[in-house]
Amino acid sequence: KKKRMYNYHMEWETMYNWIQKSYNCTTKVLCTVCKKEFSISHGGEADVKHHANGKQHAQNCKRQKQKHTAHKPDDTLNEKVVAAELTQAYHTVFHHHSYQSGECESKLFSTLFLDSTIVKNIHCGCMKAETLVKSVLAPLSLEFVDEFRKSEGPYFSISTDASNKGNVKMYPLVVRYWTLEQGLQDKLLKTFTKTVMRHLFHKLSSHKLTLEKVSSYCADNAIVNCSKRNFMYQKLTKENPNILPANCPAHLLHNVVKHANNTLKVDVETLVIKTFNHFSSLAKRVTEQREIFDFVDLEYASLHHVPTRWLSLLPAINRLLSTWKAVKCSFVLLSPEDCPHSLWNLFAVSENGTVEIHLYFLQNILKVFNDAVLSLENANTTACELYAIMDGVQTKLYQRKSDQVPKKTSDKISQNVTKLPSNTWRSGFSFLLMTTCTRSSAWLSKVIEIWSAKIFLKLSLPPLAPPLAVTATNLQNATDQDEPYDEFCSIKQIVKKLEKEKKSVSDIWSEVFKKGSAADFTNMKKLISLVLSIPVNAYTECIFSLLGSGWTDVRNRCAVDLIKCETQVKMNFNMSCKDFYHFILGDKDVVRNAKSSNKYE
Repeated sequence: KKKRMYNYHMEWETMYNWIQKSYNCTTKVLCTVCKKEFSISHGGEADVKHHANGKQHAQNCKRQKQKHTAHKPDDTLNEKVVAAELTQAYHTVFHHHSYQSGECESKLFSTLFLDSTIVKNIHCGCMKAETLVKSVLAPLSLEFVDEFRKSEGPYFSISTDASNKGNVKMYPLVVRYWTLEQGLQDKLLKTFTKTVMRHLFHKLSSHKLTLEKVSSYCADNAIVNCSKRNFMYQKLTKENPNILPANCPAHLLHNVVKHANNTLKVDVETLVIKTFNHFSSLAKRVTEQREIFDFVDLEYASLHHVPTRWLSLLPAINRLLSTWKAVKCSFVLLSPEDCPHSLWNLFAVSENGTVEIHLYFLQNILKVFNDAVLSLENANTTACELYAIMDGVQTKLYQRKSDQVPKKTSDKISQNVTKLPSNTWRSGFSFLLMTTCTRSSAWLSKVIEIWSAKIFLKLSLPPLAPPLAVTATNLQNATDQDEPYDEFCSIKQIVKKLEKEKKSVSDIWSEVFKKGSAADFTNMKKLISLVLSIPVNAYTECIFSLLGSGWTDVRNRCAVDLIKCETQVKMNFNMSCKDFYHFILGDKDVVRNAKSSNKYE
């Protein structure tokens, strides 16, 4: 009897992925692992199973698996290596290290951690680190701009300033915005080395941004910003008439107290600088100063030169007053030839405490301004608190003027005021207070209409606040006048249920919208987004501090473009190096860009 011949079946390939149909015969099968054919004519699938269970086939499968594992690139390892290199570049920038230090660190780690596969594969020299900063990290730090391009994106403000670094003039362009997810944010958009007026519009258009969503413009009191003919704000309002002016109130406080000091009979600024310079110029004077401190039974405190701006003068006055007895004794013992002429009359025995009284008085006044500036410089301070801060300064000044002698001052002032001529208060101190009050009142009168909704924005909830706020912020065309009021009534119920904790205004509004349905508060979100985006301080001053700390004498050969990118990375990434590593690992596109050779173009 003739036996039945079995043929190859295609469905076997789904169960046995290592077999193929023979090219010559339908009763044979090709094993891709063993590279040979075997017959299935008598047993069919049973012959396939018999071959699979064979010792030779098992060895070949094991060998092929080992070979495949050895030659297959480990994508996970490569991603971790790239993330480590990006984090090392970020670490170098974040902590103001030199790129040579980073390169040395990379080589050192490969020697110290021999058992680490990642460290062995890290190759991040100076050139590569700089390229990663300029071509990968800096563009990545601008991803927030995508929010502004959305139709329902937030409002944002723009702030500019100028500062010199050697022969290079820097113009940072900063934006402030608020979103429900991120809260209040300040970001560096770009740093110019050419005039802002020429390149501001071009830079906004290069990021595909328009002035439609710009809420306000903030700048200092430079001519380019205050000139009637060449006013940067005027040029912006031609494109968008609803842009609000938001000049830095901290600069205003600085200018108010600086100019008001000119009415005093004693030039305190000259006194402080000359006194500190006198003791810091010669080591011999320091030795003599120590002896005098011991003589008058005071603990020695060094007096040295300090750079003085008017709002940084307070610490110098505090140090001078704490050592006044010893300092005055030092100058009294000098001859007119050895003592600076401008200080001789001030430290004369017959001055009857006038200089000390002026120092105590100015110390008291500067404390008011200094506290206000610290509040304004807080990163969480918003335009909602601006009026209260500035009005508080004015109230304290008027109170001091009416009281004549400030209430919470030392007995030393009260005792010495009686020794002064009767018209000293009226002609000196009182006039200074009047000058400061007049200047601050002039500023408040200009903005009182804009901040007519200040109580509403602090959630004190007057019934007519929403329409006033819409009018004050020029949002009439963007919102319905009645809808914000209806939304506001719903918000009042949510506010009553909030936990009574001390939180910033931006955090309170974020919690309000999260407690309710954000979709139901469309108009209120527009209003809050606009108001919270208005800057109340010169955030650009922080950028100049970072430029100074990063562009030191040790790193003075860094290119201007590299310094710009470094500053951008430091300002826009608010995370630790550890968190940054995990952030990079989760972004496959960034890792892909860092691996690509296009970053060197």
